[in-house]
Amino acid sequence: MRNSAVLAVRRSASCASSCAAPTAALPGASAAAPRPREAARVPFTARHQAVQHGGIVRAATTSVKGAKGTGSVNDRASIRYVDVDDGRVLIAEPGGRYKAPFADSVIGHRAADGADAFQASADVTQLVRRSHPGQWTVAQVNVAMGRSRVGGWGGWTLVAAYEKASEPLRGISVRDGFETVGPRAGELRVPVDGNRFPKGTSGRLGLIAHDGDRGTSGDYLTVETSRSKSTRLSDSANSADDVLNSTVTEFGAGRTVRRPDRTNTLGYDSDVFDLRGALRSGGDRVRVRVGSRKDTVWLGAVFLQADVRR
Repeated sequence: MRNSAVLAVRRSASCASSCAAPTAALPGASAAAPRPREAARVPFTARHQAVQHGGIVRAATTSVKGAKGTGSVNDRASIRYVDVDDGRVLIAEPGGRYKAPFADSVIGHRAADGADAFQASADVTQLVRRSHPGQWTVAQVNVAMGRSRVGGWGGWTLVAAYEKASEPLRGISVRDGFETVGPRAGELRVPVDGNRFPKGTSGRLGLIAHDGDRGTSGDYLTVETSRSKSTRLSDSANSADDVLNSTVTEFGAGRTVRRPDRTNTLGYDSDVFDLRGALRSGGDRVRVRVGSRKDTVWLGAVFLQADVRR
């Protein structure tokens, strides 16, 4: 699975892969790097937090593709692997060879309601710093074929925070975890940033989530600040009442070249939203709320950049 991203000076990066199915297996253990422990719930914690001139870029795509007729809804869709490799996850920088990243935090792994879902993350900062602009490739994400009531899904996202002197001074935050939201689990509130933002500032918020079904309404993403009422985020590709709808977008559009490039990513969401509306009154904190009234959804990461000075 390939995706391209152009980076400036690199500061921090993390790579997350995930899947869900009744028989999903975690990546194989290695003598060189013992497998981290697992937990059904991993609270969101900061991977990177800074105020710097620069921003955040990300690359992402799905690990499965569907048969014809899966463009509008996901229920009862037939899926298949993007490739037929198996084994542990591999990553290759533009023009580079495959390397095996090792999970460096608690692996989220939850088996419930017929599903077996997991997420693993790895710090790949040094690899990103040494790389050139171009196409990134991630292979061998363990995804089952979806022969179950809950189906199967999977994908990966590379998030990189960078420094660049010519860009505005920004609050930058990357947080990951593994939390469940849904009709029985309730909603999740994540404090993302505690910087002071002026009125009318610009910014963007990214979200990674798993098993958000296209065509099933009732899921939402809301931003709260200290100076305004909560703002529900949406755009042309993600409606306010079905925001977790199997898309990889930025401000409502697919702005990066990726393979596979299907519009419906079949349960994997990696979206970036415009924060200008939520920050029109400024504030001294940003907190997100995510909920779903019908779907059971797993949340994997949130990341933010916002100007701290006009």
